[in-house]
Amino acid sequence: MMTKSPLISVCVPVYNGATTLEETIRSLLQQTEADFEILIQDNQSTDETPALIERLARLDARIFPAANATNLGMVGNWNTVMSRARGTFVMLLSADDLLTPTFFERTLAAFDDTSIFAVSTDHTLFSKAEERRRKISIESSVYSNHAGLVLLKNPFSINFTVFRRAELSAFETRGKVFRRFLSCDYDLHLRIALSGRKVRYLDEALGRYRLHDGNLSRAKRRMNRHASLTVLGLRQELSKAEPYIFKLTLLRFLLRTWILPLRGAKSDSRLERALRLRLLGRK
Repeated sequence: MMTKSPLISVCVPVYNGATTLEETIRSLLQQTEADFEILIQDNQSTDETPALIERLARLDARIFPAANATNLGMVGNWNTVMSRARGTFVMLLSADDLLTPTFFERTLAAFDDTSIFAVSTDHTLFSKAEERRRKISIESSVYSNHAGLVLLKNPFSINFTVFRRAELSAFETRGKVFRRFLSCDYDLHLRIALSGRKVRYLDEALGRYRLHDGNLSRAKRRMNRHASLTVLGLRQELSKAEPYIFKLTLLRFLLRTWILPLRGAKSDSRLERALRLRLLGRK
């Protein structure tokens, strides 16, 4: 039974996360700030995840599990779990990533100005073999009207960003924060930057992003396609706000469509054509 609204809602979408979910949840239960709820949304997992979630829910009264009747896809699951949030603040955390014990304490303290819409932090990249800081680096500061920064560096990770929940409604499309068929987290951060809202960044590694093995060439091709389509979908707003950086970004994506096939990825001729036409100023 739910009690009063928590200070922060942590939304954890999961699909077949039996090997990592428990470590993620335990990193939340170790937080120095205790006023939170953990919302787990199972997307019809076929491994031992449902049984694990049931066991985890018995550990702490702040854990609230739910399961989808059908698999909604990644974006659908993200939107579903975010819609359950009741906290003043809300964040999305992947079922394989981790937070350091002071993550909530440090990020919530950074909302010291009511004009701050979101707080995002740096994080490390880790696997079984290593842990390292990422190459992207920006200063601890408050950023607004920063679409150029997102295009150039994309420094804000959805997994390590806390939002004012009530204000997220301004970014909903038909009641959903994340839009389908795009790099939905990249899309959201670009829309936030274009809106002029303030995002405070903490140059502190308060999260840990898990690296997975996989077909790197296929992953990079998919990432290039999704990121390109996201930017093309916002082309009117971005070309007006950051005309030179917008063109530079399209050129960077175009060069990748030429380079990736040389590294074993399948060619993406339709994307290449769309990028060339946009760089030439054609629809």
